[in-house]
Amino acid sequence: MPLSINHEELTALSKDVFSALDNVANTTSPGIARLALTSISMLRFIETACLDATAKELDSMEEVRRIQRCELQATKAIEERMNATIDAELKVLVMGIAKSVCKFKRSMGGLVKKLEEREKKGEELDERMKSARESQENLRALLQESVGLESVGTNPT
Repeated sequence: MPLSINHEELTALSKDVFSALDNVANTTSPGIARLALTSISMLRFIETACLDATAKELDSMEEVRRIQRCELQATKAIEERMNATIDAELKVLVMGIAKSVCKFKRSMGGLVKKLEEREKKGEELDERMKSARESQENLRALLQESVGLESVGTNPT
């Protein structure tokens, strides 16, 4: 049979029992033995009620702790799965970045080679243009020199 006694009722009942026991100690009448037995019986009832309430509380606390342990284990399992997933995704990300860097390096290497070749061709063209300008200047200088040809009908004197 479930017992439903709150703390105040239990305290009041205990005070009544102890007060009755104090009265028994002070008197020696015949009804006192019956009162003493009733008081003892009430004390046992209170003791049983306290023990039952304490046992229920302990059972409840153990159940709560069991549930908390289960929740903790579930949380740890979820955390381990999440960490494993994060680690795997980070590895994939790092590999992707490494591949991209390698591709970039190769494409930049090719681009650098092409730029170096263009620079080399540009330098060759500059040399050719310089040489052509020098040749042009030499031709102009030669053309501007007076040609000392004798005319056909004149005698040199």
